[in-house]
Amino acid sequence: MVESYQTGFSPSVEKASDTLETNSEPCVGCGWCCLDYPCDQSIHHHGYTDRCPELFWSAERARYLCAMAMDKDDGAYIRKVQRMGEGCCAPSNRWRNAVRQRD
Repeated sequence: MVESYQTGFSPSVEKASDTLETNSEPCVGCGWCCLDYPCDQSIHHHGYTDRCPELFWSAERARYLCAMAMDKDDGAYIRKVQRMGEGCCAPSNRWRNAVRQRD
């Protein structure tokens, strides 16, 4: 990882996913990660924001969803680099037990 700072290159998606905890809980769509800290793709598209503008509450599914991940052209890429489907990045987060619209 230190090398990536020195060379200016980011680690590959495959390398990053090697370090993901394998005992994580599944994502429940609580929105904590995207409301707290927008991803690099959000920052690239929208600049620095307090919350990701691509995040929206789905009343039908009772969870937050990502509009970029649902995009027919770029969605597969977003899902891959965000490691969607591989589990929660904050399994101890209390929002997981109370999924609701928070904005």
